[in-house]
Amino acid sequence: MKMIKIKGIVLEQLTDRTFKVKLADGSTITARLSAKLAMHFTLKVDDFVNVDISSSDRSSGTICITSFVPNARTQL
Repeated sequence: MKMIKIKGIVLEQLTDRTFKVKLADGSTITARLSAKLAMHFTLKVDDFVNVDISSSDRSSGTICITSFVPNARTQL
């Protein structure tokens, strides 16, 4: 299975490790925070993230990298 890496921004927190993310291509998916990141980071709305998405199922993904970008909504 091939994974696609794409940038996005957190729109909403759904559960403890599940988020609604708007991707750079304009689509919105449900993404979960990887276990490794969950131990070290707390995500908030408007955080800039990189998401791994399966090429066969583009409706969900895994947040693999986070970074702080001021005014991220205007940059995406």
